[in-house]
Amino acid sequence: MLDFSSEDDEEKLIAKTFGNWFADLLYNQYLLALGEFSTLDSFASNGQSKLAFFLFIAATFITQLTILNIMITVMGESYNYHMENAAVSILISKLDILCDMSALMPTRSSSQEQAVYLFLTKPLVEQDDEDSWEGSLKKIIRVVERNSSDVKACFSSKTDEIMENIQAMNERDVVQDRQLKVYIDQTVKVQCDKIIAAINRGKQ
Repeated sequence: MLDFSSEDDEEKLIAKTFGNWFADLLYNQYLLALGEFSTLDSFASNGQSKLAFFLFIAATFITQLTILNIMITVMGESYNYHMENAAVSILISKLDILCDMSALMPTRSSSQEQAVYLFLTKPLVEQDDEDSWEGSLKKIIRVVERNSSDVKACFSSKTDEIMENIQAMNERDVVQDRQLKVYIDQTVKVQCDKIIAAINRGKQ
């Protein structure tokens, strides 16, 4: 471990400020975060300078990677959101332009008006548009929901098939039990008749 409690001021990694090594450590790291690198001057004169510089470089490298990943994530999600709503934004802009230009367009009388119909079609099965950019999280959620529904349907069909097989086996077992009972009754009756006949012959 790094020596934070050295009594020699020249060999101290962290200068005394508050009299508590933990508070001095937090204050030192706060200054480093603000760009005050003069505190690194004490690293070279310390016996643990190699370990101190290694930990400093590793911490700053990991911090920069973390901040860069956060920035990429925020910018990517913002870009995905705007690209998802690009078609809606374009349509709204076109409608705003039409509203602005509607006052300049010539009007028609009621006799010149023609019936206009709007047809709306919707696919029965939702398909992914490979050209459109969607948010990665929403796309993953939709794929998981679709796959889970497929797995649920397959599981339900397999469960129904298993239940049908179990019911058929139960019916076969009931039939076999009835046949076995009839066979045992017949066998016992035949044996009883033979025994009674043998006893009667012995009495004669």
